[in-house]
Amino acid sequence: MTGDRQPKVRDDPAAKVVASLALAVGTVAESNRLCVRLAGRSVELRATDPALLAALAPAIEHRRTPETSRPDLTVWIGDTASTGLDPQHLAAGWTPHQPRTGDGPRGPRTAFEPDGGRLTVLDVERATGYLWYPSVAAVPPWERAAPLRTLLHWWLPSHGTRLIHAAAVETGRRAALLVGPGGAGKSTTALACRERGLGYLGDDYVAVTSGEPRPTVHNLYASGKVIVCGQAVHLSPTDASPLAPIDERGKQAFRLDATGLPDQAEAVVILVMRLGAGQPGIHPIGRADALRAVAPSTVLQQPGDQQAALSFLRRLVATVPVRAVNLHPDPAIVAGHVAAAIEEGDQ
Repeated sequence: MTGDRQPKVRDDPAAKVVASLALAVGTVAESNRLCVRLAGRSVELRATDPALLAALAPAIEHRRTPETSRPDLTVWIGDTASTGLDPQHLAAGWTPHQPRTGDGPRGPRTAFEPDGGRLTVLDVERATGYLWYPSVAAVPPWERAAPLRTLLHWWLPSHGTRLIHAAAVETGRRAALLVGPGGAGKSTTALACRERGLGYLGDDYVAVTSGEPRPTVHNLYASGKVIVCGQAVHLSPTDASPLAPIDERGKQAFRLDATGLPDQAEAVVILVMRLGAGQPGIHPIGRADALRAVAPSTVLQQPGDQQAALSFLRRLVATVPVRAVNLHPDPAIVAGHVAAAIEEGDQ
């Protein structure tokens, strides 16, 4: 989509928001564009200010591909400072975090996040998304580490793929999904596995495509998070550089050296991370327990599609073997447990 292809304005409030955003973007210089391949699909980012692209691109630029005349999804990134268009004004009267859907099954989808004042819009008919901020400074740390999450959550399911709140690592193109609530040890374990030589698919969010005989796990981001106490980092790869300041939870996002990062792998096991649960190592666990470990954060952290997302996760835990990992204090030992579980799951 370009600035001269404007959507028709209807009485639908969501369509009016799309029309306002389309008028605001105009055209952008080539230097303000980035084309990437995410979960097998081409996505082109176009920013109204180069600083916006610089804020969001580092975590995904390792997925860069040559530009195409017809990307599967075009994402316009703008802010009030560069366009004069205020997302809070566009979303006046909306319920925060509550997605709004336009008329019809393919109507625009919109959501306003008051934390940082971000407006997210997906124009389904035109395969075009919009991310709008008050300013570059308003882009929060977690979006710099994992950009486009809400748009991918809405858009990927039409291609048989879901954004999952999980870490993932692989060896021999066979992957383990590491699941659990925030603070369960997913990031630390994924980074420890990377240090051990396993392929790193992600520490917080990955894309999963349903398929036979096994689902496929896709890498999206070259980022990882560690807990920082003062200046002491519990686990930080030597080849990482900070993506954002330390957040209010004491975590800092790092951009990882993307050299050798795998593109995708088949899921052979789902591992539920458990802290202080008894004897360290791999243990049996029921599928219902595995679903409870992955579903709440995946379903509740992103707006809309909750029932469809839950159905996808039910099918996932029904088709992939599940195990529990009782964590050892030494992450290197946990990495060995994960490698063993992948080997077992591939039998």
